[in-house]
Amino acid sequence: MSLDPSAPDPEEIIVSVSAVFDLRFERDPERGGYLVTCQELPEVAGWGRTLRAARADARTEIKHALQDRAEDGAPIPTLRYTRRG
Repeated sequence: MSLDPSAPDPEEIIVSVSAVFDLRFERDPERGGYLVTCQELPEVAGWGRTLRAARADARTEIKHALQDRAEDGAPIPTLRYTRRG
């Protein structure tokens, strides 16, 4: 936040990227389905009844983790990118 009243308001820029993260899927012995974690983002803990559902939940958790880190000024892991398509 700038103390200069004539300074323009900051702009929010949203960029969509396709990044690659290493995910680990494990069978959930208590609930059935699959638990999924991400080594680069330890706060990510997803779950799904199927591998497809667990992967989708992990994708949402990763988006939230990256957004939370950006908002908090916390470090973002080095991203590995993939081509879309």
